[in-house]
Amino acid sequence: MKKYLFKRLSAIGLAVVVTLGAIPVIGDSENVCAVDIQAEATTENVTIVDSGSCGENATWTFTDSGLLTISGEGEISNGCGWNWYTYRTSIKKVLIEGGIINIPSDAFRGLGNLTIVEIPSSVTSIGEKAFSYCSSLTSVEIPSSVTSIGDSAFYDCSSLTSVEIPSSVTSIGDSAF
Repeated sequence: MKKYLFKRLSAIGLAVVVTLGAIPVIGDSENVCAVDIQAEATTENVTIVDSGSCGENATWTFTDSGLLTISGEGEISNGCGWNWYTYRTSIKKVLIEGGIINIPSDAFRGLGNLTIVEIPSSVTSIGEKAFSYCSSLTSVEIPSSVTSIGDSAFYDCSSLTSVEIPSSVTSIGDSAF
């Protein structure tokens, strides 16, 4: 307990020192302007459970908080969903970062506890069955960069009550929703 408390107080102290060092002092040596500083320390510890490659220039990371992050540039490879399938019951949020241009077929299929998906404006297509059987997913906002949504992309997402489809989408596959 003492070791944890020491680490926490050290982190807060370091945050204050770094913050103070980054603030310029205004005025001359006789008339120094006082600055009100508020520091906030984050105590949440997140552990990376697993990670790997999911495309030529794309990677994935899964944390113990249930966050699956896809990073990099270019395409996510077909079949990449098998990399994180072991964690399918633990994934609660999928964050696809800017630079990724597609969501391939079956990428996030069967993630029953998935509630949040963030799709960036760099994505242009959502493949077949990409989010099918994500029964806890309640809403999806599809960015205006997307032009196609594949067959059964959101099939049997039984909790899905809100979907925003932009006018840029020119092709929606059979049973997409």
